[in-house]
Amino acid sequence: MSLTNQFLDLSFIVLVMIFTCKFIMMGDGEGQHPIFKSWTPKIPNLLSLIRIPIAPLIFIGMQHSDILQWRLIIHLSFWIVCILDALDGKFARKWKAVSADGKFLDPFADKVVTFCLAIVAWKFSTLPTWVLTLIIVREVWSNIQRKRMEKLGKETGAGLMGKVKTTIQFTVLYIFALRVMPETIVLERIANTIFSEGFMQWLAIFVSFQTILSFLPFFESFSYLKVEKKNKIPKVALIPNMFTLGNFVAGITAVYFALNHPASTNRSLVILLCLLIAAFLDTFDGPLSRKLKTTSEFGMTLDNVSDFSSFGIATAIVIYNVLISQGALPSTGYLCAGLYLICVHVRLKRFTEAKKSNTKINGFIGVPSPVGCLIAAVSMLVIKHTSLLVLIIDITALMMVCKRKYLKNNDVLKSHPIVFTIGFLSYLATMIQISAMFALNIDIYKTITITTWMLFAVMLLYVLSGKKIQIKRG
Repeated sequence: MSLTNQFLDLSFIVLVMIFTCKFIMMGDGEGQHPIFKSWTPKIPNLLSLIRIPIAPLIFIGMQHSDILQWRLIIHLSFWIVCILDALDGKFARKWKAVSADGKFLDPFADKVVTFCLAIVAWKFSTLPTWVLTLIIVREVWSNIQRKRMEKLGKETGAGLMGKVKTTIQFTVLYIFALRVMPETIVLERIANTIFSEGFMQWLAIFVSFQTILSFLPFFESFSYLKVEKKNKIPKVALIPNMFTLGNFVAGITAVYFALNHPASTNRSLVILLCLLIAAFLDTFDGPLSRKLKTTSEFGMTLDNVSDFSSFGIATAIVIYNVLISQGALPSTGYLCAGLYLICVHVRLKRFTEAKKSNTKINGFIGVPSPVGCLIAAVSMLVIKHTSLLVLIIDITALMMVCKRKYLKNNDVLKSHPIVFTIGFLSYLATMIQISAMFALNIDIYKTITITTWMLFAVMLLYVLSGKKIQIKRG
């Protein structure tokens, strides 16, 4: 197909999208829609319903993807579904047509589209079976939880995490489909050129994390992960939020290397580097937000999500994978990783509740989760005895939920400047040396071992420095 014809195909798709949006969203939101008239209250539900029969066309089209016309149907179906998904809620809010039926139909239509795209990505492309299973289980289980919450009279509308999850799932699963189509349309050629097999594996893990994190807030215990954007976010707030999202991406990258590369010293170093970067970025997002005066509940919750993702789920997966590679029994790996993950959850939940309440304490209650993560990560590199490694990780996990006071970074610098300096320099040296080792292809593993042991010693001193306290509320 010539470049001109490809351009015409894409132009046609874009024009259909623009026309559909303009047609549906015309009017000022007062009274009735200028075209739909008395049907105005029913339009959001119709937009949701239309998505249901369109979604299977993507699956049918993939069975005939060698035919150009069917590929165009696949692309049109996908983009029309996405447009209608964006417009139904927007239309309902603009024309005051929000209804109980709409609150059911919108997520139901999303599930139908997600199922179709996931099955297409699994059957015709390279989406792992475990990712498909996770997506299906999440959608079914979330529906059960939604019904239970409705009976309890609780809000069941899609939160921001749910909307982000849907957008990410649609996009990534669509890319999986694009990569197995003949490269005759620009979008297909771009997907095969830019997205390598390794990057697709990373995206599969990314989708899995979003799927899990969007589901957990359905449980009361994980309410601290429910992200709600109540007010418009100022542009300057993007700076600390980018640090927070960088933390999230670094954690997923650590999991990617843990799952997709054979056990080796190099793999352990890359995983440690990813978690060091995650903790480094997490150190600065809060202070940046306060410095720029952009502190908000949205930013705090987004930080919780990234912390639980990187220092909780990602680190727990790495722990399990490393223990198994060292010859530990699967049950040992599950118990150690499970205990660690539970303790991170309890630590973050308690930290969030303390911030929202009137609890006053100058410092941290329990070892901060980034420190716990780094102790586990460094231990997995320098400790080769499995039983000792499990013991260190378990003790670290329990110290995250203990009722002991730990100093913040600034307080450590003031009270123990030498120890802080040694820890900070060994932290930076480890990151720089690992980066240089792979970037310049030089063997400096022995030097890295020295700095990691120094970092390990400083962090152990920090864990031992905790003081038992009596929490006072006022």
